[in-house]
Amino acid sequence: MSVPPMLNDLTGILARFRLHKHAVTTDIEKAFLNVELDKEDRDVTRFFWLSDPSDPDSPLITYRFRVVLFGTTCSPYILNATLMKHFKLNSCKTAEILKNDLYVDNVLSSFWDEKEMLKFYRESRDLLARGGFNLRSWTSNSTELLRLAQSEKCIERDTNIKILGLRWNVNNDQISFQNNINTTTERIITKHLLTRGITGTKFINNRLWFHGPEWITDKTQWPTWSGNEIVENENIMEIPTNETSEKQHVLLTSQKRQEFGIHKIMDIERYSSLKTLIRVTAYVMRFIQNCWDASFTDNKLLI
Repeated sequence: MSVPPMLNDLTGILARFRLHKHAVTTDIEKAFLNVELDKEDRDVTRFFWLSDPSDPDSPLITYRFRVVLFGTTCSPYILNATLMKHFKLNSCKTAEILKNDLYVDNVLSSFWDEKEMLKFYRESRDLLARGGFNLRSWTSNSTELLRLAQSEKCIERDTNIKILGLRWNVNNDQISFQNNINTTTERIITKHLLTRGITGTKFINNRLWFHGPEWITDKTQWPTWSGNEIVENENIMEIPTNETSEKQHVLLTSQKRQEFGIHKIMDIERYSSLKTLIRVTAYVMRFIQNCWDASFTDNKLLI
């Protein structure tokens, strides 16, 4: 990430994590989903979804996110900027530790004094809670902290946990690298076949790359959906409404499903291919953008 606020250096975080006797790690639960998007920015997160997920031929409906998405390039920047502002507004020693030992939604730190670490546990949970975040999955080589986290039901049950690409065995307090890459199984991600190296012969004969995993063609392994699973939380997604009713966040109901969808705009069966549909849509969107741009004077539409 090349724009401020930059993420902390991984090497520094890992070095400080092993600097003192008592090590501790935790993460922020659903960190991105706790950062709300401004209403003016929500339209860039629009996406189509089936009005009836159990019916692949049902009309499409438009949703948009109300919160920061997990997986987009800008999401770590937005989350980090939000957290840094929260720490600045609530300046204290614990906030300074979090600023230095935070990487996206993971916190790795260490302390000489076990009492100081227990104090950090309480204060950091309280500090993040005031910003709407929950620190969970606490683990440490300190039995006192583990006992406290277990009593408050925020302990990490696994004793061999992932920490920024490494493995930390809490029982023997050792960090190790994980090396289980196996290109002969379907567990490998297809893009890694080329980026991590594969011979031409193996690539040509690789069934996974050209046909995909078996579950794609095996309908018995497909997930099942029900109407009430479309919107898991009204605070995460919404159906865009007009400006006069923007404050009324509409939830999808069986009565509303048929009122939305791409079929209200165009008949996609008129297009010979998806590529043609995308190109036509691009021309239309560019035309609309040019109409909005008061400074546009050229009579030609450029794509």
